[in-house]
Amino acid sequence: MLDARSAIGTHDLLWVTLDTLRYDVAERALDAGMTPQLAKLLLGVCLLQKAAATATAAPDAAKMRAEALTTFKQIVVDCDAAEKRNGKLTDREGWLRLQSALRVLQTHQQMKKPQELLYDAAPLLDRHKGTVEELIVLSLVYHAFKQLGATRLLATKLDMSRRLGGILAAASGARPWSAAPWRPAA
Repeated sequence: MLDARSAIGTHDLLWVTLDTLRYDVAERALDAGMTPQLAKLLLGVCLLQKAAATATAAPDAAKMRAEALTTFKQIVVDCDAAEKRNGKLTDREGWLRLQSALRVLQTHQQMKKPQELLYDAAPLLDRHKGTVEELIVLSLVYHAFKQLGATRLLATKLDMSRRLGGILAAASGARPWSAAPWRPAA
């Protein structure tokens, strides 16, 4: 064991503090209704996961996805109303809105509703232009075009994705993307 008093001034010390959310505190906050939007988001995520389980009957899965979609959309509406009322969102509200909006797109994809996905993706692409979040949305848009069989439009979106990847890489000093965003550049 190191004598800390004798180490001061003679050794380099690194103090690491791990900041974690205690599960019991989070559980009490959830049970007390202090985090209603987060509770809704988690419920929707659980519904999507359960709907994807192989043992879930198709009609039940469809109902679960529809309920999840309604839940996610309501969170987005609530966050938009908070932004209108307060002029801006808190960091938590912004995160909740983004996560819920992405889950809306994910749910559309799982429900095989590519046109709805494309419709709901448009404002996200505008809001998150030039960010990693835009890349996530573009990935879902790619799959929507693929579901539609719209290869010509798909090529346009891939080109946009490549250009965006190059912009982000230049800004961060990272490696540029290749023609296929899921493969590293040669």
